[in-house]
Amino acid sequence: MNTPEAIWHESYRHPAPWDSAFPPSSMADFFDAAVARAGDAPLIDFLGRHYSFTETHDGANRVAAGLAALGYGPGDRIGLFLPNVPHYVAAYYGILKLGATVVNFSPLYTAAELAHQVADSGTRLLFTLSASQLLPTALEVLETSTLERLVVGSIAGALPTAKSLLYRMFKGGEVTRRPDDPRILAFSKLIANDGSYPRPTIAPESDVALIQYTGGTTGTPKGAMLTHHNLSANARQVMAIDPNPEAPDRILGVLPMFHVFANTCVLNRPCSTAAVS
Repeated sequence: MNTPEAIWHESYRHPAPWDSAFPPSSMADFFDAAVARAGDAPLIDFLGRHYSFTETHDGANRVAAGLAALGYGPGDRIGLFLPNVPHYVAAYYGILKLGATVVNFSPLYTAAELAHQVADSGTRLLFTLSASQLLPTALEVLETSTLERLVVGSIAGALPTAKSLLYRMFKGGEVTRRPDDPRILAFSKLIANDGSYPRPTIAPESDVALIQYTGGTTGTPKGAMLTHHNLSANARQVMAIDPNPEAPDRILGVLPMFHVFANTCVLNRPCSTAAVS
């Protein structure tokens, strides 16, 4: 019988079976396994500065430890108001390793849009940069919402030495000074620890890893709640349909990682294959 299901099965041409099973996995275990395989291989190339799997893993552990020291833990909503920078990767996996929930926010949001989604998601702490396109918006939301803290990174601090110097010399007008406020912490200070934190027990199929807001094309954006297994299985699904999985991967990260497509294809899937983003 040529039912739609039968036609679909007959037309399926990917290398892995259409009904492949993906055992439940937390994103913490998923990332740890990738690091164990890849070690000192490069994970990120950010304008010429390379970050290895091991170095990024250490940064994620330090983010988790820093957040734990501030009193955050499993179930807390932690926001990322960031473009594609190394801080994003370390913060993303650090939040997940702590058992907290990542909330993605577009760096293009106005203060009103960001404040609405901070309140809607229950976000308590927000990662951002000192860039003048971001920090003033985050500061306004800190004053007008239930947001408790900001963690502020520096683009210059993530660059190769020569480019960092040039950035500080010629791009100073694009940077907003971080206020002297106990609610506002430098990213470098957050990760100034040994990376030790209380490792939580994560239930991959029920614990929420990510709140991803929809595009809002048919109304107000809504926060889709994605579990650890949703994310880890999706990365493995994409990897399973790769016709040449043994070929070296190089992913040009143009798609913004705060978007769900890039979350899988630019961030999670490359980690699973030891690619460079």
